[in-house]
Amino acid sequence: MVTTPPPFQPTPFPYQLDGACAAVWNGHTLIADEPGLGKTIQALLAARIMNTSRVLIICPPILVTNWEKETRRTRNAECINGDILSITAGSKTPEQLLGAGYVIAPDSLVTARRPLEDLLAAWAPDLLIVDEAHRFKSPTARRTKSILRLKNAAAHRIALTGTPIVSSPLDVLPILRILGKLEPIAPTGQEFVAEYTTPAPWKGGRLPITSKLPQLHQLLADHVWTRRTKADVLPQLPTKLRALHHVTPDPAAIRAAHADLDDTIDTWLERHPNPTDEQISELVADALPFTSQLRRATGLAKVPAAVDWISTHLDGAPGDPLIVWTIHRDVTHALAAQIASDRPETHVRVLDGATGHQARAEAVEAYQDGSVDVLIGQIVAAGVGLTLTRGSTALFAETDWTPANVVQAEDRQHRIGQTRPVQITTLIAEHTLDARIHQVLGRTISVLDDLTPGSDHHVTHGSTDTTGPRDIIRQLITDRLTTRQETAA
Repeated sequence: MVTTPPPFQPTPFPYQLDGACAAVWNGHTLIADEPGLGKTIQALLAARIMNTSRVLIICPPILVTNWEKETRRTRNAECINGDILSITAGSKTPEQLLGAGYVIAPDSLVTARRPLEDLLAAWAPDLLIVDEAHRFKSPTARRTKSILRLKNAAAHRIALTGTPIVSSPLDVLPILRILGKLEPIAPTGQEFVAEYTTPAPWKGGRLPITSKLPQLHQLLADHVWTRRTKADVLPQLPTKLRALHHVTPDPAAIRAAHADLDDTIDTWLERHPNPTDEQISELVADALPFTSQLRRATGLAKVPAAVDWISTHLDGAPGDPLIVWTIHRDVTHALAAQIASDRPETHVRVLDGATGHQARAEAVEAYQDGSVDVLIGQIVAAGVGLTLTRGSTALFAETDWTPANVVQAEDRQHRIGQTRPVQITTLIAEHTLDARIHQVLGRTISVLDDLTPGSDHHVTHGSTDTTGPRDIIRQLITDRLTTRQETAA
């Protein structure tokens, strides 16, 4: 019996289908679209078109979870009856990969574990997908040598990056080697270097030959990459594009944050081993203060992943200043401090509850005139009454219980004066309150859709300020009770 494969999800935009087809049939295997246009979806769509049975995805450590989520959403693995295997720093190197259809591994781990590199090479993937390929721009780095070995073991390769060239034509040379696409550009790597760069005044340095850059760009466009900006695909995009970005924070920080609540629940369950619903409701009321503690810990644990996302955006779309939304003041300032440490050249402003009227006006003016790269704002303090249309990209490092507050923050950019679609990404930390918060938001939005059809997620204020935390604490108690009962059995 011939079975119909499950539909690819989500339905791709036409430009995403074009990018996938260009990779499969036209040899344009470097998907180099501006950040926010869905390079992950295009690579997975290409894998579906190719009907590959063994796909190896190499990505930064913080993106392993997101790749697993997106791969499951596409239902690609179901088409080949293969498993999805994520290999992380906390797991042992598997002895074999029998039954695997998609294997996802962090580039740093592959570099650090030679047995893992050997295993992946021996697996001989049909398709190697290399995410954030600009991380391999140093030809002498161990990470680059490792990926080149895996490239030789794979039948086909696709690379993804929004920043294929950061500062020099030499940045793209290792990517061309990974993809096996050097020949259309230059006969050898040495000739590429000679053609597009010249010796610098300092020892060993090379400078771009600016007169040759248009020629290089045309060759890359003709033979290697597919690269679009939001402006290029504007007619295909909705006015708001919302996406979730899954990350895996430091588990030790999350465990520590949960310890007090777990101890409270365990102590209570010792006295009430078979609690009634009424007794659980009493504990829920007593434990509500823990939600703030857990949310704050989750926000702080996401700071490194948020800064990594911010850096990727700024490098890939330097003309699009970013708004980062937060809930907690210490998360707000931890983000600002980390950006200042990692990217001292980046101009950051903060809008929180302590920002005075004059400083608030100056920050908004600086953002609107282009002298601010990142504006970090607390959702409640900065989410109303401001026009911030200079940029069209927002990152919710934390989110609110109430859909109306989220939409108000989104609409600082999505308002009169905005000429581009607004790209809105929310960071979701695995194994934290984030997933539960979004379940509460989803239920509230569904109710509001019924009550106020046509509204945008739904500026009517719902009563979630109390029901959300209560729902979450009740679920945590129920989960803890189930775990204790299973352990006792």
